[in-house]
Amino acid sequence: MKKIWQYGRTGGKELEVSDDFPIQVPFTDVAPLKDIKLEDQFFIPTENRWKEIINGLDREKLDNLASLFAVLEKQNSVLEQRTNSYSTQLTDTQLALTEVYETMIGGETK
Repeated sequence: MKKIWQYGRTGGKELEVSDDFPIQVPFTDVAPLKDIKLEDQFFIPTENRWKEIINGLDREKLDNLASLFAVLEKQNSVLEQRTNSYSTQLTDTQLALTEVYETMIGGETK
């Protein structure tokens, strides 16, 4: 019996097969990268090797973006609340001006 890996677009599955099992797409006998989860890597058949989906630097950038997203999401929520408040104030001001205008126009026609 030998170990092989069935690969897909990302990740794969470890299998144990008979020694005479033919190694062909979508299988490989090349072991995945050590210390990296199988779902965090993909197989490149033309190079006959596994590669990590994202390297450490990209992972750090993604972590930074995730942190930034949380802050921006909070700021966006505050801005939405302010916008709603300003919109209400503007509507109230428009109504007050309309009342003043109608009072002035009404006073001229009397």
